[in-house]
Amino acid sequence: MYMTFLGAAYAMRDNSHYAFDFLVKKMPKKFLRFFLMFRWLAIIIMAALFMYWSAEATIRIRDWIMPATGINRALVYGVAPLGMLFLIL
Repeated sequence: MYMTFLGAAYAMRDNSHYAFDFLVKKMPKKFLRFFLMFRWLAIIIMAALFMYWSAEATIRIRDWIMPATGINRALVYGVAPLGMLFLIL
């Protein structure tokens, strides 16, 4: 989970996420600016929503201990809101 969520934030910073850019390359310049702004706005909104929901879930399971390891589950699931925060920043 750490590699997934922190890696997503790192890839966002480097603009190296996998993307289908065929339509973007064919789009007229006047629509491209609007589309790119809409894309970033949608990413920020979805990341903020996911950050909220995953933080809520992490708080709810903060008392759960994994029986085999004795590790608190919040340490595992807590990376999701942290990764989304980094993604937004």
